[in-house]
Amino acid sequence: MYLRAIRLSAAITNPVLLSALLGLVKVGYQSAPVFGATAVTRARFNNKWSSLTRIVLRADEAAIRGAMGKVGRYLRVRLRPEEPADMQRLVWFLSDWPGLHNGDLGGLASKAIRWHRQLGDPREVVAMLGLRESCQTMPPPIPLPATKGIRFLATVGEIVVEAERMHHCVAFHAEAAVYGRLYIFHVEHAGAHATIEVTDHAIITQAGGPRNSHNVAVTWGREQLAEWARRLAPARHAKPDSVALEFAVWHRAVQRIEARRRRRRQAAQARRGRQAPTGD
Repeated sequence: MYLRAIRLSAAITNPVLLSALLGLVKVGYQSAPVFGATAVTRARFNNKWSSLTRIVLRADEAAIRGAMGKVGRYLRVRLRPEEPADMQRLVWFLSDWPGLHNGDLGGLASKAIRWHRQLGDPREVVAMLGLRESCQTMPPPIPLPATKGIRFLATVGEIVVEAERMHHCVAFHAEAAVYGRLYIFHVEHAGAHATIEVTDHAIITQAGGPRNSHNVAVTWGREQLAEWARRLAPARHAKPDSVALEFAVWHRAVQRIEARRRRRRQAAQARRGRQAPTGD
């Protein structure tokens, strides 16, 4: 769908540029608003991804390698443009930047790095996304990993705590977790901690320790969750068609939202009743 929407001025034959294009398509599909999302949410997504696509497609191989080098040094990992997973990680990182960038790819990479270093309060982030901390994330369609040291983050509140504890931007991915686009886990191994995200397409997109560092928990957690994700892929293909599934996800989310609104109205009415003055 996203590949058809991209207009190319010329055929792409360079392997690095082709990898960047496929990274855009993969991440764009995985992060797209689900069926039933508001017009504002869809417009925000379309504007952001149109801008990001334009910037990446205007870059040459040297610019892409330079951006990957910048981001890799910040994340303290080696990112290789020939590796599809590394290219997708670069696109995910750049897409975290909430604004629209009018410059080149190197400038966008620098902005995204500065933004990650100056992250605001995760509670403000989820409020900006229109989420409440009591909101549940969508569980995967298969049993959760039973491995000791791996814990699924089942609410937006748990994601907020994870962001505060680990000092990274996982709070910005809470909306994707609520709608079942991402499954987010906290990993503890050999005294180290990590946060790992698995998409509903069974792909590990992000894995990082405190401040996006690399440690033994990242390596171990990736291995364990990669094995678990192999069972996730067939289960996903066994689901109903994507539109029906996304409508069901949206419908359940709306039901939860309406239930919370009813409880808030009832609580407000109860408070007004207690505070009402009594006549003599």
